[in-house]
Amino acid sequence: MFPKFMSHRKTNKNTEGTDKFGSRPTDVSTASIECAEMTNYVVKADQVPAMVRIMHERLSSPVTADVRLFMNILRMADEHPPGVVLTLLRCAPTCDRFAVQTMKALLCRLRCDNVVTEMGRKCGWDTLLCAQTQHYAMGLLAREMRRDLMPLCFRIACHLLGLLSTAGHRWDRPFLAFLVEVFDCLDLSECRDRVLEMMSRYLQSECRERGRLALRGLMVLIKDPLIARRMGILSQRLVDVLGDADREVVRLSLSVFMNVLQYKDILISSTTAPKLAEALLPLFDHDHSHVQLLSIQLFEKVMDLVVDQGKKPLKRTVSQSLLPLFLHCHDENQHVANASMETLLCAARFLKKRSLKQAVKKEMPMKFGKCLLQENRSRAAELLRQALPYLESPQEPLREAAIRFIALEAMSKDDSPSSTNLEIQAIFGQRCAELRSSAGFGEPVSQEQYQEPVKRTSPLSVTGEPGMDDARHS
Repeated sequence: MFPKFMSHRKTNKNTEGTDKFGSRPTDVSTASIECAEMTNYVVKADQVPAMVRIMHERLSSPVTADVRLFMNILRMADEHPPGVVLTLLRCAPTCDRFAVQTMKALLCRLRCDNVVTEMGRKCGWDTLLCAQTQHYAMGLLAREMRRDLMPLCFRIACHLLGLLSTAGHRWDRPFLAFLVEVFDCLDLSECRDRVLEMMSRYLQSECRERGRLALRGLMVLIKDPLIARRMGILSQRLVDVLGDADREVVRLSLSVFMNVLQYKDILISSTTAPKLAEALLPLFDHDHSHVQLLSIQLFEKVMDLVVDQGKKPLKRTVSQSLLPLFLHCHDENQHVANASMETLLCAARFLKKRSLKQAVKKEMPMKFGKCLLQENRSRAAELLRQALPYLESPQEPLREAAIRFIALEAMSKDDSPSSTNLEIQAIFGQRCAELRSSAGFGEPVSQEQYQEPVKRTSPLSVTGEPGMDDARHS
């Protein structure tokens, strides 16, 4: 592999074990110290540990290393790869220059120069040298290795699984980053219990990156139907993760749920369904459209797949979802709008609200709003509170849909409105005036000026012409 560093001297029983420069018997430690920088020295297997340690010390020192040290790394990796690897793991667990050079040498020894090249092109070797980014580099290395070294990746995966099966390993994060990329190299029939136990532990980690890696690992593992059917033991933790501030963590948790529920005969328990539904509601308004889409789609699956005894506890949360889903039917993102329409129809069926279902089917948004208010008079104030935040939405269609809905409630009030509704009306009136002013319809009017006219105005005239029918707003 490295011909110009591979000159071997012949030995016989008279010369074996003697120093290259004399007849003095070779002491392993002494010879290692003296010969660590001799490029033509023949390294014996029992000398490898001492020489690797010395090379590591020399390369770790602030003094610039002699190029011959790097050459000897390559030579020993070619002649004694097992000895170099084992010693490296013992004396250089951190990713310093020595470890990187040795890793490159070992990959070249395996005829994987392309892996070395790709890691260099993607700045993987530099990333590996930084403790804060080692796990990213290890994931990249695993992805590059698995293309040409599947048998080796299998052996590494088995070894890492053994190391990570117990808590508290010092280098668990980079090890886990490598393992999740090669999970599919394992024979999961032999290690399902260990793997799920390990993933459960890392999902509960306070370190967000470990949790993210665990979720990525689960995305690979649930391709195994048997593991997917046993994911119930992790459901509570996955629900908890949905409240994380990291959008990628939330997206991965939603994706795990979605992929598990695609298998036939997997139902959602009566204890998990209400908690999951409650955790999904706030995500309908997430600032990341993919998280929005997944949360709405998963909400539909919860209604479809909850066990019978879990349907009654779920009704309250489904009722709370009606207005947000209705408003998101006007979302500028067409995928979110379509998913909201489908989930809204599912919610109407789930609650056995025929009038709501018909309004959704016929795509009559104003009729849906009226029916929603008529069938939930006791929850009118709650519905208005739900609608108010949408007046501040960055999307104009959502703002307009919220205004139309609030106007419907204003028109349907009796002569003695509650103080809560009056307060909401006042806020609504002020916000409408501000929106009209920003749109060029004149100066904003006061709350007192707007409060009385809003009772008399057609609900559609807030954003359109008087007399405009449902079809123009569908």
